[in-house]
Amino acid sequence: MTSARDLAERYDREALAYRDLWAPILLQAAQSLVRELVHATTQRVLDLGTGVGALFADLRTAFPGAVVVGADRSHGMLTLAPGSAPRTVMEARQLAFPAASMDRVFMVFMLFHVDDPGLGLCEARRVLRNDRPFGPPDPDSARAG
Repeated sequence: MTSARDLAERYDREALAYRDLWAPILLQAAQSLVRELVHATTQRVLDLGTGVGALFADLRTAFPGAVVVGADRSHGMLTLAPGSAPRTVMEARQLAFPAASMDRVFMVFMLFHVDDPGLGLCEARRVLRNDRPFGPPDPDSARAG
């Protein structure tokens, strides 16, 4: 199995090719997920495993006014992310964000890179706020109230 350090170094070396060849394909697949999770009161969004930040523009459009932060273990990938977006080198297994500090956490096509995916999911859940809905409001429940 590839170590986390080896994987980060590989992505550091291959960041340009990833940005030009693979990120556009993954972006198309991720855009429908973003649309499904739009909610008007979203204030903080974490794009975990952001890579080159290909999803930043879509996240900003979907969540206007929200702070969108990208985190990835590869410094080389993050250097290619849009300069206006906050981003940080961080391990998915040990996030440096406070508990319940994010309204949305996106982990698009990255969980298979975490050597303990369960721990990565637990960390994502830890930083998610408990009182946030996970999708668009249900039209039937709005009419019932």
